[in-house]
Amino acid sequence: VLRPTDLGQDAQALENGYLPLPSVLWDLNGLKLTVEALTHGSVEDSITYARYTLANETKSVQKGTFFLAIRPVQVNPPWQFGGLSTLTSMEYVPAGEWPATVKVNGYEQFLSLMPPDGFGARAFEVGDVMRELAKGELPPDQKLENAGNLISGARAYEFELTPGHSKSVVIAVSE
Repeated sequence: VLRPTDLGQDAQALENGYLPLPSVLWDLNGLKLTVEALTHGSVEDSITYARYTLANETKSVQKGTFFLAIRPVQVNPPWQFGGLSTLTSMEYVPAGEWPATVKVNGYEQFLSLMPPDGFGARAFEVGDVMRELAKGELPPDQKLENAGNLISGARAYEFELTPGHSKSVVIAVSE
């Protein structure tokens, strides 16, 4: 598990320097993580796509687990109100005819365009999901409801990258 102190040089950018297609690059000691975002649709009916790409720029095989957490925390600029959001239920729905989905408060909100290797949720009252993730683990629950107003969860994506190769995870988030 890599911690923020393990991060090397990072960079933020807009496509062609000005287009509203943001990206962030983190260098994790030769394992590079690029996060890109794109929103499509009207204000009332939009979907945000996030692509997370791990690229191995080292000279050895890199393997591990990439976790994507779903937490009840709103991160906003200082001039907007942030804080905690009520999450009373979280459920993993495996891929069938549709992509794998995480339902939050009964709504399909986080669609994974490739199936994750694992999912787990836990009540925030007994500790954030980050407790397990820091140990390289997921909580055991695939569905959690009536466990307070704050639930967190995470998806796990295994990777094994030979030098020069990459792997992407694409998530669609409905509004």
